[in-house]
Parts: sequence; C-alpha cells; structure tokens
Amino acid sequence: QVDSFLANNSLAELSITLLFQLKSGEVLVGTQYDVYRYDSERGRFETIEFRFEGNPQRPLILSVNQSRSGDLWLGTKSQGLYVWTVANQQKGNANLFQVGLSDGLTSTAVYGIEFDSTEKIWCSTQNGLLKLDSRGNLLERFSSSDGLQGSDFNFGASFKDSEGLIYFGGINGYNKFNPVFVEIDLDPPRILLIDIELAGSKTITPFIAEEIQTLQLTHKDYFVVFTFSVLDFLDPEKNQFRYMLEGFDPDWIDNETRNTATYTNLPAGDYVFRVQGANSAGVWNREGISLVVRVLPPPWHTWWAYCLYGITFLFFMWIFKRVYDSYVIKKRAIQMAIEMHETENRADDDMQEQLELQDNLVKSVYRHNVATLSLVSDYISRKSDYLPDGLTREAAQGSIKLVAALSALEDCLYYKNDGLLADLHKYTDILVSKLISEASVRPDTIISINEVSTKLISAEIATPLSIVLYELLENCFQHAFELESPANYIHISLDIEPTGSSRECRYRLVVDDNGVGCPGNIHLDTPETSGLTTVHAIAEKLSGSLHTSFDNGTIVTLVFTQTVPE
Repeated sequence: QVDSFLANNSLAELSITLLFQLKSGEVLVGTQYDVYRYDSERGRFETIEFRFEGNPQRPLILSVNQSRSGDLWLGTKSQGLYVWTVANQQKGNANLFQVGLSDGLTSTAVYGIEFDSTEKIWCSTQNGLLKLDSRGNLLERFSSSDGLQGSDFNFGASFKDSEGLIYFGGINGYNKFNPVFVEIDLDPPRILLIDIELAGSKTITPFIAEEIQTLQLTHKDYFVVFTFSVLDFLDPEKNQFRYMLEGFDPDWIDNETRNTATYTNLPAGDYVFRVQGANSAGVWNREGISLVVRVLPPPWHTWWAYCLYGITFLFFMWIFKRVYDSYVIKKRAIQMAIEMHETENRADDDMQEQLELQDNLVKSVYRHNVATLSLVSDYISRKSDYLPDGLTREAAQGSIKLVAALSALEDCLYYKNDGLLADLHKYTDILVSKLISEASVRPDTIISINEVSTKLISAEIATPLSIVLYELLENCFQHAFELESPANYIHISLDIEPTGSSRECRYRLVVDDNGVGCPGNIHLDTPETSGLTTVHAIAEKLSGSLHTSFDNGTIVTLVFTQTVPE
C-alpha cells in the first residue's frame, strides 16, 4: 500500500528537495522553505523551526547528513555549512551554529555531505570539493586540477558505498575515490609582496618590495596599491587572500582571489600592513607577511607649523588685549563715577527704609504683646468663674505658670519678612522640660516625643496654640499617669499642610499619652474644668474642631484652617 502525504495535505508544501533518515529511524523531509520531521505515531509531519546563527533569513537547505556522534550537518545554498548538535537535539533546541567562519566558507553552496571512516567531512560545492575536520575546519580544497570532473557539482548527487568509497556527481560526470588514499599537503604556502604602486605612477620594483621593511609615505602619496602573491602554481586562480592595515582597518578584509589592496588619503601615523593567503587546496598561511607603513603629515600639520600658529595667535591676542584693556579702563572709570552717585542715593534710601522697618517692628511687637495680654486676661477671667473662694491662691499660681509659659514663647519669636514668627518645636521642648520636673510621677519614667513641625508660623497663630499646648501637657503631667506606672509616654505632633487655596494652611495638633484616660465625671465635650474650657474656647476662636479618644490613654486632636499672612 502506498500512502500519499501530498494528497491528504500532511505536508504544507509540494516541492520536496531532500529525504533523510536519522539514526533514530525518524525521517526528515526538506522543502524549499522548511524542514519537516515525520511523526509515525500520529501520522503527520512537524515543522522544525531551525534558527540559523548569524543569519536572520532562513536559507535553502540543499543537503543533510548525520555524523557517527549524532550531530546533524546541513548544507545550504550560498550560506555555507551548519551543525545541529546532539546536545541541542536532546534539549529540543533548534539553534544551528555555522562552521568554517575563518576559512571563508560562509557564502559557499554545499550540494552534498559525506563522512569518511575517520569522521572527516567531504562536501561538494560550486567551487570544488572540500575536506573538513570533525569540527568543520577546512583541511583542503580540491579543484579540476586535482582530477575532478569540474569545479561545479550537482545538487543531491553524493553517495558513500559499503566499502567506504565516496561518489560525487557534477556537470561533467562523477568522481569516485577512496578518502583513505587522498593525501593532503598541509604546509602553508609562501606569500610575497611583489609590487607597491604610489600616486604619480611611482612603482617600487619587485626585488625592493620584497626586501623593504618600512614604507614611508608623504602627503603627496595620496593613494597606494599593494600587490601580493601566494607561491602556489597548481591552480593559481583559486589562491585566496585577506589583508588588514593595523591602525586603520577594524578587522581583516577577505579579498577572495584578488591579490591587490588599495588605500587612499591615509591619515598621518604609523600602521602595519599584514597579508595572509591560502593556496588552491585551501591551506592558509596564518603568519603571513607584514610591512610597517609610516605616513608623514603635510608641512602645515607638523609640530613646527603648529608652533608658528601658536606664536601668531599669541601675538594677535596680545594686540587685542592692549586695545581691550584701554577700552575697559575708560569704561570702568565712567561706570565708577555713575556708581558713586548711585551709591549716595541708595544710602539715603536705605536709611529711610531702616527707619520704616524699625517702626513696623515696634508696631508688630506692640500688637503681639497686646494680643498676649488679652489672652491672659481672658484666661484668668474664665478660670475665676470656676474657683471657690478657698482656691484663690491656687488659681493665682496657675495663672502665674501660664504667664511663664507665654514668656517662654517670647524666646521662640523671630522677626522675619516684616512680621513675627514663632518656633513651636523649640517652645514645646522648653515647655516639656519645665513641666516634667513638676509631674505627679518620677521624671525618669516619662518619655516625651516631640514631632511638632519646625516650620516657623505666624505669632497670631502660635500664641493660642502655645496656650493649648500648655493646658494639655500640664494636664498630662499632673493627672494622666498612675503613681506606680514604670513607663509613661507623651507624644506631641503638629502638622501643617497646604489646602486647595494658595494662602490657606491646615493645622493639626495631636497630644497623645498612655495614661489612665479621662475620669468618668469629666465630659470633654462639655468640660467643667478651667483648663479644658480654655482649650475649647481657643478651638472655637480658631474656627477649629476638637476631638478626643481614650484608646490605651488619651488622644486630643485640634484641627483648624487659617490664612497664611502675606
């Protein structure tokens, strides 16, 4: 029974270029664009997505063979030879690496691949027959001068019989040979530099070109042509060359069978011209020959020319400086006279501004002191409403402490931008240091955390906040903690954040302690003590809100919004 894989559409392409059976028994089918592997269990072909190293485009595969170790060798059209290693096959990795990169085989069309008994590789190409070692390095190239039917062979015309004889077919017949009896001369050929041609039809004779060690060129030698030769006359048309001018060429230049190298307008400097060559059998002389090339700069680029340029430049700079100095001195004299007159006028203006500034400072201090005394008066008035006659002395003492606290605020005031500003962070440190010594528990059991903003704020806002801080902290140190509590803390924070308006800021003051909380007979929403009443009154005056909570202590939060003075 014959099954047609084309009729049942198992293969996507109708043009079959090669068939090959792997040592594992699998069958590979090559088409013009892809390679397929036949899955006998499912009766279908799977595409092998080969990735060719250094070649973004997929070349046409012309030949395939498998080595004894299991590596799969693939010959392509005009792209050389690729190998699919056993390691990549086992991993399912379809990456192929290219061989013969250093031997100029990357553009060769490989029509047939056969392995001899020593695992040497024989390839028929469009340019003779190649013999490679097991790693793909070129050992020798054979041509029609070695007895081949011709230099060009046919696609798919290769075979190895049971006796180890290898057959390759070409356009003029076929060649049969036993690779065991093919001897290879691996001695590298000799290379000579036979001619050097310079601009103006100047030529160095072959004898001098062979003996010369250093070539010196001037700016008049704007082009130079090197001619070289490989002393192998078996098939001289197949001799290959590559060259490089060290210091100018970034890499070797493969010149194929051309034996000349031309350079034009070389920059001044020292170079080394190197040549490597291969005979018709593909055996390269990697040592090659070398020639030191020294290109002299033109006269206008020599060191003495640059010295002359420098002296000329310095002379003109000296002349220019003398003219410029005279101009600058005259201009400076006129400018100084104008500045002296302006300085006199500014001195009068500065004196007037200082007088006005001092007057504004006096007025600002006066307004601040009036506001402070007014707050103290309101505080004492409200506190006296809650004091029985027997507590008059205690009320007076409390008033004195408040006045002392406000006096501490005076040490934290600064005059800036025509106004008084206060540092509440510094004031809080002073206040805590005073109150902790009068606390109801031992001072060493209290930890205070000051996170009040260090930003300076207006004295009109700082003054009522200082009273709120005093009342809340004084209450914490006197009543918040149990007498035998070994660890107590107070956390004070003041955050100042801008609101949507460009001149409004949101103030948030929080005093938090881990004390016993608020007694049951005291209601913070409707306080009956003078201190809490004062805090409520200030919160109302600032149009703010006062919140309290009793989670593991007492937390009092005052939030209000104020316009920042210009």
